Amino acid sequence: RLAHLYLEARFTFPGLFSAATRPTNCQCTVENGGLGVAFAWPLTLTMLLFTLKKPLFKLLGGVKRFRYGDLEAEFGETVQQLEQQAQEAELPSTESIKTASQPERTSSLYRLAEISPRAAITEAWILVEDELYKASTRLRLDLPFRTPPIRIVQEMEKQQLIHYKLASTIDKLRRLRNTAAHEKDFDIKTDDVIDYINLSIRSGEAVSILVKAHTLVEWLYKLDENQFQNLLNNLLSPAEQDSITSPISRESFINDMRLFGKLDSVEKFLLQTYPDLFTGFNMKAAS
Repeated sequence: RLAHLYLEARFTFPGLFSAATRPTNCQCTVENGGLGVAFAWPLTLTMLLFTLKKPLFKLLGGVKRFRYGDLEAEFGETVQQLEQQAQEAELPSTESIKTASQPERTSSLYRLAEISPRAAITEAWILVEDELYKASTRLRLDLPFRTPPIRIVQEMEKQQLIHYKLASTIDKLRRLRNTAAHEKDFDIKTDDVIDYINLSIRSGEAVSILVKAHTLVEWLYKLDENQFQNLLNNLLSPAEQDSITSPISRESFINDMRLFGKLDSVEKFLLQTYPDLFTGFNMKAAS
């Protein structure tokens, strides 16, 4: 395209590219009659830019569209990859987040996605940040106040408190959020933004579930063996107990209950059956 513009300029202004039109020395003064020569190059250049203005703007606009089109494709592709590995990252299902503790906030994010993709992505990422800050406190990670979220994830991974796939998902969500925050003229498909919102909510919920599971393991160690067996008998059928590797440890029990989606049942049973042991340990109050 640039070669085409060059040839068009040579055809339109042949004198501009002719050696005969250029002075052999730079002493173009009024005294030697070079005033016309002195103004020839600026005037010709101005005419050239005016004539080629539209083609040049069209060419640059195409480069710009390619850049943002490439960004849009990259964003959408990354979101789809995260969707595909959601099960490996142990994210809650999309259906389960519809009954999340903040349905109003979720609905507002969906509406915001249609108005301002950048703002919707930024607000969705804050949901993940909030859960990570809570995790840092409740897991007693001993990190400085307002430690960057990715540093919290790294510490959780170091202490084997988080699945590496979930850690990877959160890091990629963070990178996508940074792209949305810093890229000029950011404009992404609404469907991709909504997928990002759902992934953020599910990732935040996954962190919350991991924290609850870790806390419940600590609670179970307050029970003696008879109390622990009573818990198993009440929450698991004989067949379910047989399906868990024997002897059933507190960690394996909580992990299975997490996979079954029954952590709330464990918490409720402990608070109702052994209130003296867990006074002041309500999960929601601890959050």
